[in-house]
Amino acid sequence: MTGIRAEGVFKFFGPSCVLRNLSFQYHAPQSVWIAGANGRGKSTLLALMSGIISPEKGHITFFKDHKSVSPEIWRHLIAFAAPYQSLPDWLTVEEIIHFQSAFRPWHPALTAHDIPALCRLERHRHQRLHALSSGMRQRLRLALAWAMDSQVLLLDEPCAHLDAEGENWYLSLYEMLGAHKLILVASNNTPAERAFCTEKLDLDTMSLSD
Repeated sequence: MTGIRAEGVFKFFGPSCVLRNLSFQYHAPQSVWIAGANGRGKSTLLALMSGIISPEKGHITFFKDHKSVSPEIWRHLIAFAAPYQSLPDWLTVEEIIHFQSAFRPWHPALTAHDIPALCRLERHRHQRLHALSSGMRQRLRLALAWAMDSQVLLLDEPCAHLDAEGENWYLSLYEMLGAHKLILVASNNTPAERAFCTEKLDLDTMSLSD
């Protein structure tokens, strides 16, 4: 079983306490909506969940097969997508796909050849990323994350820049590739972003006590 556990987690930025006394445990297969107003710490929590930052107080434990693993190992088990995620704009769609292939394997049902069709960019596979629309780039980010052979998927406002057709496409990714994953979705916008989530972690109503 792959999952994450937080116990009494606090995170500060300067004098401000962004996350206070958070405790939870989730494991695959689960889909969790991380809710909260702007500035409440959703993106910060995803960064903690990815293992790239650490809490000032409390503990976050990552585990695989019921055994705790280091953040370094954990980062090889996860995939991440967000609208602020930078992409090397000088590469083409096909080049960025092959670049990712060198570092992480794809889902067993997919190959690099399948990814342009998966993100509906077949006709743009030789186009450089800077020439794509914001919606196209977001589809590419999401397709790369969903298509990884990962056990944990972290999504921050995944439907940003997507129109109604794009939202339906996003939901189809869950149907195709969401089974057996732990999926954590930070969202306070379109309902489509968290439509498949069965659990909710509400940062607006979590305990504020020390």
